[in-house]
Amino acid sequence: LLSGFYFLILKNKNKKIVLPAATVLLCISFLVDFVTNKQKPSFLPLAIEGFLYIIIILYYFFEQVKYISYTPIYSIANFWLSIAFLINFSGTFFLYLFSISMSKDPAFRDQYHLIYGCFTIIKNALLCIGILVNKNLKVVVERNTTDPDLDLGTFNPLPNKPNL
Repeated sequence: LLSGFYFLILKNKNKKIVLPAATVLLCISFLVDFVTNKQKPSFLPLAIEGFLYIIIILYYFFEQVKYISYTPIYSIANFWLSIAFLINFSGTFFLYLFSISMSKDPAFRDQYHLIYGCFTIIKNALLCIGILVNKNLKVVVERNTTDPDLDLGTFNPLPNKPNL
């Protein structure tokens, strides 16, 4: 679902091709992990998923900076949704990598649940902000679509001193 969301909001058509291919490869890695590790869950596919989405979200922010918009970025719901998932995936990425070797330790499991819970609460709060921003978004109608007259004259810093 998250890949579909970014597939719809990304503007670069060439980069959109990567999303379905990455989703299929990610599903294959989850299936392979499920078949090979029947005894214990492996967190490696979750770490791969987190890394993939961190890259996608950072590319989304790059596109937002590249294409200038007249509305502030914090008033767009997509911004808050992307920030929520970026914080969630960034916060749990190293946790998943560390879980590969430390899943047997009971003290680690308690810390794992605490860290995961904190990042999930932060993600959910930011998703709520995104929903509220989307609900209160007002359509901005541009008054004038013509380019402004920016003829400021010529710039001549040294008009009468040709030898300088």
